[in-house]
Amino acid sequence: MSSRTILAAATLALAWVVTMGTPALASESACYSIRDADRKNMCLARARNQESYCYSIRHSDDKHMCLAVVKKRRSDCYSIRSNDQKNMCLAQVK
Repeated sequence: MSSRTILAAATLALAWVVTMGTPALASESACYSIRDADRKNMCLARARNQESYCYSIRHSDDKHMCLAVVKKRRSDCYSIRSNDQKNMCLAQVK
């Protein structure tokens, strides 16, 4: 397995962890290696604890998830349309 493949797998894993809302500390430098703009903004929002990055996320469910996690406000979870993602959000934001 090449180092490029390993780096791509690690970046994808980090993006998934951050996007899916599991408790992981995102490092700002790792966020910049993510190519997908929405995942990068989600990562930066959590790493810097700044909601402004959430507003740049295009997908509305991911935007609401980001806002709920960063602002620690459960009411944002109720704006999520996907039941699975809504339940994850409610479980994470207490």
